[in-house]
Amino acid sequence: MSTIELPLISVQPDWDQVIREAVSNKASDSFFWIACYVTGKPSVQGQVEVIKKDNGEYELEGKNGFTVSSLGSVSFFLCYLA
Repeated sequence: MSTIELPLISVQPDWDQVIREAVSNKASDSFFWIACYVTGKPSVQGQVEVIKKDNGEYELEGKNGFTVSSLGSVSFFLCYLA
């Protein structure tokens, strides 16, 4: 049986608060950090920008090679293609 090693994904612990503050105009810095670790490979760090829309909604935009899609108020999809 072969073993598949999965990456460890780390996200800024208060990322949901960053989104709430960005949407309510309480913060000018609308980014939170993300990092990906795989044993034996260099780590990859990036950011997610929270972009407020005119209708009060928001969009997440990955930086540094990450792609991000919101899945609701408590989750998002993260992808990194090396």
